[in-house]
Amino acid sequence: MKRLITGLLALCLLVLPVWAEDPPEETQQAYIQISSPEELLTMADHPEGNYVLMKDLDMTGVDWPCPDFSGKFDGNGHSILNLTIKAPGKSQSQVLDGNQKEYTAAFAGFFGRLTNAEVRELNLVNLRLLVQTEEPCMAGGMAGCSMDSTILNCSVSGCLELRAHQGMFGLAGMVGYGVAAVGNCQVDTTLICVDTDRETGDEQFLGGVFGTGFVEVTDTQVKLDAYVSEHGYVHSGGIGGMLLQYPIGMGRTAYFRNNTVSGRIRFFEDFRARRAYCKALIGELMKSMNYNYGFTDNQTEHFQAEEVLEYDRELRPETCERPEIEETVVPSSCDSFGYTRYTCKTCGYTYRDHYTLYSHTVTEWQVKKPATAEAPGRSEGICDLCGARVKREDPVLPEEPEPETSEPAQPSVPKDLPMPAPTAPKKPLPKAVWMVLCTLSVVGILILVFILTEPQGKHVKKRRRKNRTGK
Repeated sequence: MKRLITGLLALCLLVLPVWAEDPPEETQQAYIQISSPEELLTMADHPEGNYVLMKDLDMTGVDWPCPDFSGKFDGNGHSILNLTIKAPGKSQSQVLDGNQKEYTAAFAGFFGRLTNAEVRELNLVNLRLLVQTEEPCMAGGMAGCSMDSTILNCSVSGCLELRAHQGMFGLAGMVGYGVAAVGNCQVDTTLICVDTDRETGDEQFLGGVFGTGFVEVTDTQVKLDAYVSEHGYVHSGGIGGMLLQYPIGMGRTAYFRNNTVSGRIRFFEDFRARRAYCKALIGELMKSMNYNYGFTDNQTEHFQAEEVLEYDRELRPETCERPEIEETVVPSSCDSFGYTRYTCKTCGYTYRDHYTLYSHTVTEWQVKKPATAEAPGRSEGICDLCGARVKREDPVLPEEPEPETSEPAQPSVPKDLPMPAPTAPKKPLPKAVWMVLCTLSVVGILILVFILTEPQGKHVKKRRRKNRTGK
């Protein structure tokens, strides 16, 4: 009896559900893996999600929408190459200039707006931003606007150009406007900011890291080549154009520690009430009741602010009206991206564009997943030069063409022989004739059946019986 009770208890333990503790938070917030430009674009559909980049991506030819984002993006140390931004994102919100005047602005950048977001370990290589707009706009390499977001261990390189007017606009290597914490990042950008309205004075902001806002920057290296053509007020700096403490900076901190700034900002301010704020760290510091900011151990010895007093020509890195460009292709390798270097033979201006992904030399590939006509395959190999394990995607196999049905060749007719006259098509038989033929056929069939089914020798027996009786 005791063994029976024990067995029943064991059976109950196997059948009844086991209530475990909730999984850890990191498991609940699983990261969505991104391995292609198409998957990167789907991020706009779920901006609150968590994402991790699984490989370097070449975004050549992709129309980037500048999506808003409020989740976590882990670049995983990978790079996004050749991203091109031609227009701001769809969202707009209120921004403030130094006089607390409000504007409704659009935003352009890898992210349009960051809100309570975190971006880490992401490299934007050869970013190309060229935005021209008739409305207030804030643009930055990583984000046009950030509110209470963090950017850590990231880098931005490339050329960013904003052409705008309408009261307020700004351009920066990382964040155009807002509140953020930027740490241990690298910026190597050419920034071109052009005021396209000569008649209306407006507020222009430019910075190596941020345009205007209350942004904390630490352990960051900035290499800047900037050009500002402004018919209003200039606010430009090696790290930020303006430190805007009130009201968005209230309750927050903005300390600048261990940053290195090199390069120059070349600018003109064509306006009757000149201010011309341009400094190595922050162009203009808006002092207010918030004192939670400070500057410690920043290196600016190799920074130059250069003001130009001629206003007839836009300031740009290239100076030739008729440049003669020489192209040099630098191939990629196991540990470096390739690119094309463009050099003007006339003025010496040079820049890089059209980057290519790492390239490994693999002699032998092992097929891990064969490609089919419905899905791509996957192969792996070892680089002959550096020993890295390389993966590649094998393309979908083409569908086998259906065999072509060849019609029999028509006999050729010699040209010197006359063609026979076409024969008239045969007319169908009248209905009455068909009826007679069908009737005769049925009668014939019945007679044949009778003959075949009559008992054998029946007519012989009748003849013998007649002979015996004499009848």
